[in-house]
Amino acid sequence: SCLGTNACMIAGSNGGSVGLISGASCVGEKACYATGSESGSVGDISLASCLGTNACNLLGSHGNVGVGDLSGCCTTPDKCYGGLPDDACPSDGKGITSEEAQVVSLLSINKMG
Repeated sequence: SCLGTNACMIAGSNGGSVGLISGASCVGEKACYATGSESGSVGDISLASCLGTNACNLLGSHGNVGVGDLSGCCTTPDKCYGGLPDDACPSDGKGITSEEAQVVSLLSINKMG
C-alpha cells in the first residue's frame, strides 16, 4: 500500500482522518494524496482501492465528512478525484477478494513502469 510518488502524502492531515490503508491500496502517483484532509474523513481503504495517478486525490477532503470504507473501489486513474462517483464501487458491495487485489495491484505497478 501507498506505493508511488506522494501516494499517501498528507492523507488525514489538518484535522482530517483516514482509516487503515491496506491490501495493496493507494498505488500510483498521488493516488491518495490529501485524502481525508482539511477536516474531511474517509474510512478504511482496502482490497486494491485507489489505483492509478490521482485515483483518490482529495477524496473526502475539505470538510467532506462521511466517505465510508473503500473496498475494491476507485481502480483507475482520476476515478474518485475529489469525490466519489456513484459507479466507483461495485454495486453488490462485495468488492474483490484479497487475491484479486494482489493481481490488480501488481498490474498497476507494472503499468507505472
